Formats: sequence, structure tokens, C-alpha cells
Amino acid sequence: MCGIAGIIRRDGLAVEERILHEMSEVMRDRGPDGEGFFLRGPLALLHRRLSIIDLEGGAQPIANEDGSILIVVNGEIYNYAGLTASLMSKGHRFRTHSDSECALHAYEEYGERFPEFLEGMFVLAILDLRKNKLLLARDRAGQKPLFYYSDSRIFAFASEMNALKRIPGLQFELDLEALGAYLTYMYYPGGSTVYRNVRKLLPGCLMVLDSGGQEVSREYWPGNLGEWEVTSLDFESASDRLYELVTESVRTHLIADVPLGVFLSGGLDSTIIAYAASRIPSPSPLQCFSIGFEDPAYDESAQARENYECLRTMASRKVVFHHKTVRPDEFSVLEKLLSHCGEPYADSSILPTHLLCRFAREHVTVALSGDGADELFGGYERYLAMRTLGRLDELLPESRRRKLFGLAAKLLPSAGGERTALARWKRLLTAATCSASERYLSIVSPFARDEKRKLCRFDLSPETALMQPWFDAFPSVRAAEQFDFHNYLPDDILVKTDRASMAVSLEVRAPFLDRAVIEFAMSLPESYQMLGMRRKRILAEAFRDCYPEGLDTMRKRGFGIPLASWFRTAWNAPLHSYLLDGKGVHEFGLFRRDIVERFIREHCSGRADHSKKLYTLLAFELAMK
Repeated sequence: MCGIAGIIRRDGLAVEERILHEMSEVMRDRGPDGEGFFLRGPLALLHRRLSIIDLEGGAQPIANEDGSILIVVNGEIYNYAGLTASLMSKGHRFRTHSDSECALHAYEEYGERFPEFLEGMFVLAILDLRKNKLLLARDRAGQKPLFYYSDSRIFAFASEMNALKRIPGLQFELDLEALGAYLTYMYYPGGSTVYRNVRKLLPGCLMVLDSGGQEVSREYWPGNLGEWEVTSLDFESASDRLYELVTESVRTHLIADVPLGVFLSGGLDSTIIAYAASRIPSPSPLQCFSIGFEDPAYDESAQARENYECLRTMASRKVVFHHKTVRPDEFSVLEKLLSHCGEPYADSSILPTHLLCRFAREHVTVALSGDGADELFGGYERYLAMRTLGRLDELLPESRRRKLFGLAAKLLPSAGGERTALARWKRLLTAATCSASERYLSIVSPFARDEKRKLCRFDLSPETALMQPWFDAFPSVRAAEQFDFHNYLPDDILVKTDRASMAVSLEVRAPFLDRAVIEFAMSLPESYQMLGMRRKRILAEAFRDCYPEGLDTMRKRGFGIPLASWFRTAWNAPLHSYLLDGKGVHEFGLFRRDIVERFIREHCSGRADHSKKLYTLLAFELAMK
């Protein structure tokens, strides 16, 4: 794993070398093993390296045979061995044994179609000096980030927002429409960021900056779930096929020249990945990593150990279980982590994820995770809620639902934590009052629509505008899955994994996000994913003999922290300081102080649980300080 950046001066001025060094220093944690530059007048490329493959010879930028084309890559290309052999047979000469160089020669051979031949997680930049153009490409699922800034004078890109902020003269103006979306989703969906002039390259996309300075983006992979033909395989055959695909993906994801391990939680997804890895013979033991918490509502230690004991009996190699109980309430860790994000990001599970990565990094440089399974195989409880409530829509008109279930929701108290049964029932009853797209938002958003309007001093766009096209085109559950795959996964889940792991120079790989697995999952009918109250049905069936009995029907806990209690105790003082004296209320004038004070007062008195609202505002302050 690495960090990349580049600058193209449209005004023809030379790029200063000191700026590249400052950008490089910002991304040191992403690549502590070395740095490399290309600098020629108004053109510059930068690379920070975390050595994983070809430890001695894989320094970047890498040039082609005559030095006319250069590449920098962040990520891993898993099919590089076969692709390299194919390209060598066509006459290409390789200087290194790294996986990154094959992308360079693929561009020489296939032109702008080259990303279609790459399998892996990556963002990359190719500078073609002959044609005077820059190409940027991002992997299909969006596992690796790429931000880019564009105005009439300069085009710049980087793996981290904070690296762009080291370039003098760039204008970072808040995008209030995107900020409204952040308050709705707790992340920045699509290609948006907190700043108007900064965008994110979308997953599965290639951007070309031509000799005239024009930017053209296009999809090189048809990632829309609706474009895939439904499989003709029966359920049992599809389960067998899924087992083969996941197992093969895990095998390719284990390729590395450095110590490697797997995350092992109390859930199904990571247990399946750990099982598949343990079945691949190797003289090296498989290192499994798990953390626990003192709060029993958030601790999965007992189940994680049971999962380990089960897979150990079936493993084809030695399996070592590393477990540590952590106290994630150290506020300074959160301050540092979110300030490095460069823009607001409000998924609080980034903190325990970071602690897990830090623990694993004591032993390994690469770890496998279970990311992506929930989005691909119907794993979230909200999908069940939307399916159930969708059937209710057929029985009761919206006007009656809004009145009946709205009243019932108001009767339930709001003081309990978000994981209590009362809180879940309150969310479900509120969702029952809504239309399909509003229902999704009522489940995932920390703020109700009226709360946001009272809080914000700026105009808000319609809440459902971003996601309505999905719900217009597909049934509600399928629409929610599509929206999550294209937005929640790359802009929340994978952002969390990237930031949490890169802060400690750990590479995290997600075998479920292999292209073959994704495309197969996209072909599955809803009944293969969910049946009755069972979620991830086909995934559980494919590996039914590989995990402890009952694991597939356990309620999903997620990787959370007890924010509600911390805001009333250990984090109470910084909460008041940041929210009442911070940029959102004072310097930017975005939020009404009296409304923020009310949220804090009601929460700290125990009259309501506003932990998600407060954390969303806190994350804004920590990222923008």
C-alpha cells in the first residue's frame, strides 16, 4: 500500500520541489519505506511506498523502456503474474518484479482500455509524456481513494485530502450542498467532498487529462447492479460456485513478500475469510487478530474465540489467535485520526477499526478483512426492515401509516442507547411512516429532516435527490443495496478501513471485493440473499460447515463504541468545547448554537440519545480544525 500524488500546472509554471516534499511528508504513514519523485517543469508525480511485493526493486515512479511513460500506483494488482507473462510474450520488457509495472505496460499495449485488464485494489496515475496527457484510474469497488483539485491554473491529485492542502494557492471553499448530504449520510456520497473544487474519482472510472487540459471521465466497468443478468443456477449450485470464487479470491489475496494475517471478529464474514485462508497449506502460521471491549454490549471476544477454535480444527496450517482488550475512549486518538481524514467523516467505528489495525501491525504488514459481504449479500438489518415494511405498504395507505406509526414512535422513549431494543423499535416505527427512499434515510440518518432545518443556517437540498434514481428504477431492497454498493461501501466502509489502516502503515485487503465475486453476487436474485428473517443466506450456505453452529443467524452487532455513555462522561468536556466554540457555530456560522446546546443538554441529562447527531457534528470539527 502506498500514497500517490501529482501536479499539472495548466498555467505552465514550474512545480516547486519543496511542495512535493511537503505533500510526501503528509502521506508518510501510507508509505514509510521510501519516496520517489518525477519533476519536469509544470509536471510532477509523487509516490510514497509501503513495500509489499518486490521489496528491493519496486520503487516508483516506474518508467517504460524509453522513459516516455511513467506510473505511480497505490494498491495491489492481484493478477500481475499472469498479466506480466502475457505482456512479456508481446515484447514488453520489465525492469522490476513488482505488480505495479504490469499496469504501465498494459497501457502501452491496450491504450485507455488498460484498466479492464487489472484485477485488484488500486488507484494509479500514468503520465504519458509523448502524448502530453495524464490518466487516473480507480478500482471497481473503490477500495483505494483518490482526491483531485481542478481550476484554471492547476490540476492536482493525491491519496489524501491533506496532501492537496500543502499546495499553495489552492482555494478550499466549503460546498454547502455536500455538507447537507454529510449531515444526512455521515459521509460524502458520490464524487463530492466538503470542498467545491475537490472531487473524488469514482470507483470503476478512468479519467483522462488531455494535452489541452480537458478532463474526461468514463466508466471502464459496468458496476450498476441492474445491468447484470440473473443467474440460471439453482440455489445449491450457486452456493457451490460462490464457495469456489471466495476461496480462489482469498488465495490470490494472500500473495505478499511480507508477514500477513487476517482479522477475526465474532461475525460471519471475517470467519469465512479466515477459514478460507486457513485451508491453504503454508509453512507459515496464519495470524488471526481480534480485539475486545470492556462494555459487554460491544464485546464479541467470546464469539471470536469460538470462531477461532472451530476453524483451528479444520485448518491445513497452524493458526495463531491474537486477542487484546482495548479501551477506545482515549480522545486524543480520535482527534489525530479524524484530523488526518482531511474532511468530515462520522462513522465512529473508525476508532475500534484503527485500534485493531494498530494491534495487527505489531505482527504483520498485510491483513485480510471481510469488507463488502454485507453490501453484496444482503447483510444489513435495514434490508429486512425495508422488505417487511414494503409489504406493509401494500396493506395500509401512506396517510394512515404516517399517523398510526408516527404516534407509536413518539410514545417510545428516546433516552436509551442506539443498540437497545427500544431504540430499534423506535427506528422501525419511524421508518414505517415513510415512502421507500425516505424510509432508507430514516434508518441511516442521524438527523430527522426537521432537526436539520432547525440546526443549519444554510439552505438544504431535498434529502432524497441523490438516491431517488435508484428507488425509481428498482424495488426498495434492491435499490438500497445498489445505493450502498455505490455510495456507502466506497465512501464510508472502505474510507474507514483505508484511513484506520494507513495511519499505522498496514495494508488491508478485502477478498469479497474481487471482481469475480462482485459480479457473481450481482447476478443473484433476492431470495438467494434473504429468506424469511435470514440474511446473507447464500454466503452462509456456501460455507455452512466452516463456522460454529448458529453464527449465521446471530444479530449483527457491527464494530461500534458506546458513544452515548462517553458523551456523558469521559468525552463530555471536549464535546462541549468543540461543538459550542468550534468552527461550525462560530467561524463558519453554519449551525445554530441554541440547537447544538439543546442536543447536548438533552443527551447529557439522559432525556434523549443524540449520540449520532453529536458525533456527526464533532467529526466535522475534528476534521476541519
